[in-house]
Amino acid sequence: MPFLKSLNPTQLEAVTFGDGPLLILAGAGSGKTRVLAARIAFLVKKLGIAPESILAVTFTNKAAGEMRERLFALIGESARSLWLGTFHSLGLRLLRRESRVLGLNGDLTVYNDDDQLSLIKQVMAELKMNEKTIAPKAMLGRINQAKNSNIGPIEYAKLVDDFIAERAAKVYTLYQKKLREMGCLDFGDLICEPINLLRQHPNVLERYKSLFQYLLVDEYQDTNRAQYMLTGMLASGSRNLLAVGDPDQSI
Repeated sequence: MPFLKSLNPTQLEAVTFGDGPLLILAGAGSGKTRVLAARIAFLVKKLGIAPESILAVTFTNKAAGEMRERLFALIGESARSLWLGTFHSLGLRLLRRESRVLGLNGDLTVYNDDDQLSLIKQVMAELKMNEKTIAPKAMLGRINQAKNSNIGPIEYAKLVDDFIAERAAKVYTLYQKKLREMGCLDFGDLICEPINLLRQHPNVLERYKSLFQYLLVDEYQDTNRAQYMLTGMLASGSRNLLAVGDPDQSI
């Protein structure tokens, strides 16, 4: 395969690695995207792995687009069948596929930052909380932080230890209730809801564990607790988890 000839010995070793977990530490400009794309191409063209059995996660839409372009050049139209994208886009794809199980509308609406802040202000008004005393952005920040750790409203309410946290718990509870009533999600939900789905429906988890035989994660050091949990659940049935991280940052 011609694309293997362009790799240095270390890159080639990573691309042709067998089964099991593999962590690659490489700095910026070292060819991480090339290695990930070449690894996928090797799996498809050399080992005959079905593209839909490969899950590749990046942290930005730009990185996902770059990898997809590389893969179209390497494996052609087969690249369309890959599960390739950011954590959030892949979470949304999974939720849309399983919307009936969750009792959600398949045409899910995702709130952006402005939408979230507007709803937070509405919730605070209903709870008669003064925005001058407690900033809506601070409330939203606490909720987003909780979701990054996959902590829901009920669990969060049990962890309160000060006045602001107590208020945040009330806002979080009503905020989440209103989101669900409208059939909407925010960015944090795109990670937390797939985790909840897989936990609450073992048959769905088994289906995805069987589907994803190979997982590749770019910028692994940047995963938060919720993303790490979701990756671990999906990787538990896979033959190989390849994670790429920056040695200059903690992993």
